[in-house]
Amino acid sequence: MKLKKADIVLVLALLLVAAAAGIFMLAARDAGAEAVVVQNGKEILRMPLNEDTEEVITRGEDSNTVVIKDGTARVTEANCPDKVCVHTGEIRYEGQTIVCLPHKLVVKIEGGDNQDVDAVAQ
Repeated sequence: MKLKKADIVLVLALLLVAAAAGIFMLAARDAGAEAVVVQNGKEILRMPLNEDTEEVITRGEDSNTVVIKDGTARVTEANCPDKVCVHTGEIRYEGQTIVCLPHKLVVKIEGGDNQDVDAVAQ
């Protein structure tokens, strides 16, 4: 099968549209999304997902490091015994959370995009 000139133009146009849509989605992604840090039931910090930053949250002996990078939030270090918060990994979608029960710390995403698929589909 030989490609015609019109086929090549169509393929190039589709690739251009797909690239433009991808760039638009990346630029718009998480524009208003924030990681909200709550400790002991009180909001203590809001961190925009579109700005890379790192915060160490301490309360007495308890310590958690929250990192915002590339539009995601994660807890990279904690001195709790089980480190479930560290092993949770990155979050980026509205409603996702990271919880450190020993330190009574919650990191949740507000104002961001909804996840494309639900938990059952993953």
